[in-house]
Amino acid sequence: MRSPHERSSTRPSPLLAWRPALLILLAACSTTATDDQPLTSIDVAFEGQSSAFEFRLRRVIEDLLIDFEKHPEDEAPLYDAAQDLRDHYQTLGFPDAKVSYRLERGRRPRVVFVVDEGPRVTIEEVTLEGNHALGDDELRALWSRTQSGLVGTGDPYFVAEELAAWRVSMRALYGLRGFLDAKVSAPEVTRPPGSSAARVRFTIDEGTRYSVADFAVAAELPLDRARLGLDQEVGADYDRDRLEMLRQRARLQLESDGYPAPHIELGIERDGAAHTVHARLSGSAGKRAKVVGVEIEGLDRTARSVIDRAIRFHAGEWYDGSKVEETTREAYLTGLFRRVDVERRPASADGSELILVVVVEELKARELDFLAGYGSYESLRGGIAFTDRNVLGRGHRATVGARASFKSLGLSASWTVPNVLGTKTSLTTAGYVREREEPTFTDRSRGVDVALARNLTRSLRGRVGYALQSRDANTSDDLVRGAAPSAFEIGSVFAELVLDRRDSPLYPAHGHREELKVESARSFLGGTVDLDRVSWSATLFHSLAEDVVVGLGLSGGITWPHDETGLPVQERFFNGGESSVRSFKEARLGPLSVTGVPEGGQFYNVFGAELRFPIVGALHGAVFGDAGNVGKDADAYGLSDLRYGIGAGLRLVLPIGPVRLDGAVNPDRRPGEETWVLHLSVGLPF
Repeated sequence: MRSPHERSSTRPSPLLAWRPALLILLAACSTTATDDQPLTSIDVAFEGQSSAFEFRLRRVIEDLLIDFEKHPEDEAPLYDAAQDLRDHYQTLGFPDAKVSYRLERGRRPRVVFVVDEGPRVTIEEVTLEGNHALGDDELRALWSRTQSGLVGTGDPYFVAEELAAWRVSMRALYGLRGFLDAKVSAPEVTRPPGSSAARVRFTIDEGTRYSVADFAVAAELPLDRARLGLDQEVGADYDRDRLEMLRQRARLQLESDGYPAPHIELGIERDGAAHTVHARLSGSAGKRAKVVGVEIEGLDRTARSVIDRAIRFHAGEWYDGSKVEETTREAYLTGLFRRVDVERRPASADGSELILVVVVEELKARELDFLAGYGSYESLRGGIAFTDRNVLGRGHRATVGARASFKSLGLSASWTVPNVLGTKTSLTTAGYVREREEPTFTDRSRGVDVALARNLTRSLRGRVGYALQSRDANTSDDLVRGAAPSAFEIGSVFAELVLDRRDSPLYPAHGHREELKVESARSFLGGTVDLDRVSWSATLFHSLAEDVVVGLGLSGGITWPHDETGLPVQERFFNGGESSVRSFKEARLGPLSVTGVPEGGQFYNVFGAELRFPIVGALHGAVFGDAGNVGKDADAYGLSDLRYGIGAGLRLVLPIGPVRLDGAVNPDRRPGEETWVLHLSVGLPF
C-alpha cells in the first residue's frame, strides 16, 4: 500500500509558474492597499482567524460584500458570505470551522466575521479495502490532494471535497475497466473529537468483471474485421478504453482506404444477468474519393521543393488519411511553418474526386537574438546572434553570433542543410574563433567542424563528424604545462548520442537525459596531437509533490594521450565551480602546482543531488550535495580522492531560466582551500 505521504498530480510547467505567482503577488499588493482604501464603503473585520491571510478571506467574499453594499437592508449576502468563508476553511483542511457574522450599523456599516477555525486536520492513514483487480497504487494515483509541510511533503490535509472526488474517480475507473457493478463506499473517517489527525477508509465492492459477448459491425461500414482484430475481443474482459481505441482504429482504417470523412460510433449494450456487453460499430463511411490534384498555398519565401519533399500523397491515388497526417508532420518538422493544414476540396459534384491543398503559414525566418547572463567566474556575459532558418528558401539554416564576458570573447558561424541526399539527416558546417581566460591559462583557438546529425527516435539523437582546431595557450605557470606543447593543431573524428526524455529543458520536473561522446584525434587527420577521449553525463528528475523536485546528476570523462610529451593543458579536465562541485571556485578542485595553480588531469567525475522546492511566488529554494575529483593519469581512473560540497541556494524562476544563488561548504577543507564559496549564475547546475 502506498503511503499517504506520496502524491500523484499533474504538475504545471515551472516555466509558466511565475505568471500565477506574479498575479498572486499583485493581488496581495492591491489587497494590502485596501486597508487604507477598502474594496467597498463597508468596514470589514475578522475575529479569530489566524491561519488564512486576511486579504484572501476578503477575496472570497468580495462580490457578496458588494451585493450588501447595494442593498444594506438585506443581510442575506452576509449570511452567504459566512457560509462561503466556512467552505473556504474546509478546503484548507479545517473540517470543524465555523463562521458567523455581526453587523454593526451606523453612519458607516461595520461587519465583523467571527471565525472558529478549529484544528487543521491531516490524514495520517488511508486504507483501501476490497480492491483486488486494481491495486492501491493505481487507485491512489487518482487522489488529487493538498499536502501539508513547508515544501508540501507532509501528510495530506483532510478535505472532504477531495475525498469525495477521489471516490467518484475510483468508481469511474472501475467502470472503464469492466467492473460495471462496482461500488465504492463513502469515506469512513475515524477522528477523536478535537484531534488534528484523522484516518480514512474506503470499502470497495468490485463485483464481477464484464466480458465482451460479441462485437458486431454495421453492414454499411466496409471494415476489415481481421485488420481491426475485432474477433480477438470476443470473450475478452471488457475495457472501455481499449474498445474506444478500436473505434479510432476503425476510423483510421476507413480513411486509409479512401474515405475522407467517416463517422464511427461505438455502441455498448449491457447484460447484467450474464455480466457481458454487446459491442457494435455503426455510422457511415461516406463517399470514397480519389485524389485528382495536389496544390500548395501560402508559400512566400520557401521554395516549393521543400513542401514537395514532405508530401506523401499523389494525384491518381485513393485518398489516404495516414499519408495526410504524415505530410503534415513532415512539413512541421522543417521548422519553417507556423501552421500546416491539408484541405480537401471537391473536384466533382458527388465528392468522389478531391483536390488536396497543402495550406501553410510561414514562420518569420530571420531573427536577431540578444543573450545576457551572469556567472560567478565570468561575471557579466552576453551575446548577439543572427539566424536565418530559410536561406535561399531551401530550409537551410545559417547563424552568425558573437559572445563576450569578462573572461572570454568568441565569434562563430554555422550553416545547416536538412535532408541531405533525400534522407532525414542534416549536415552542419561550423567555424569559430575564441579567446578565453581560464584560472590556469589563456586559450586562443580557432576551428571548423563538419557533422551529420539525425533523430534516431523521438527522443534519441545521433551525431558524427570531423573537427579541426588550432590551439595556442599562455600558462601562468610553466611547470603546469610541462613538456606538452602550448601551440598545436588537433584533427579528430567524433560520435555522439543524446537521449532526452525530460519534460522541460529549463525546469525539468521528471524524466531523464543521457549523453555520450567518443572522440579520436590522430596526426593523419590533420593535427599534431594524438589522443582518445570519452565523456558522458546523465541527469534524472522526479517530482515528490507540487513544485518539489529531486534532481540527480553525474558527468565525467577520460582522455588517453598518445604523445610522449604529455597532454596539453587545454585538453585536460578541470573541476569545481558553479555547475560542478560548488564548494570550490572555478577549476580549483584537483591537483595544484607548487605555486597553487590548478594543473588539471586526464579524468574527472562530478556527482550531484539537489532538492528544489517553492518558497513564495517565483522564489524557490534548494538544498544540495556535490562530489567530484580530478585525476592526473587516465590509467588510474576511479573515484578516489572525492571532494565534497554541501549547501543551499535560492532560485528566482523567470521565463528565460532561473537566476541562481548557491552557497556551499567544504566539509573536508584542506590547507589553502576556501571554507565556503558563494556562486551567482543563471541556469540550473544540471
